[in-house]
Amino acid sequence: MSEKFDKQYLRMAQIWSENSYAKRLKVGAIIVKDQMIISDGFNGTPRGFANVCEDDNGNTPPYVLHAEANAITKVAQSTNSSKDMKSETFKCLVYKQIAPKGVILQTTTYPFNEIIFHF
Repeated sequence: MSEKFDKQYLRMAQIWSENSYAKRLKVGAIIVKDQMIISDGFNGTPRGFANVCEDDNGNTPPYVLHAEANAITKVAQSTNSSKDMKSETFKCLVYKQIAPKGVILQTTTYPFNEIIFHF
């Protein structure tokens, strides 16, 4: 995939993060295969929960889902298989959920700027 498309997909992940109800950190993720978006996600609560991502003390409840996990869950429920994941923030290393062979994660967040992770 070209660097031009990588940067565009990362910008799209950043824009998608605006859908999050989180106050402290909004995160978006896009899963791409053959230069087509096959899934997306943003950090937030599961369906049926109140859209509250932090408690009164600013702590994140354990049921709040990561953007990457939401994107993976969506694609897992479809017939698509993932290949590339673009996430504009990668503070929490959620290896268990993005570890399937062949998944490539790219992020723009320090200290991983412009690094592509192969799992």
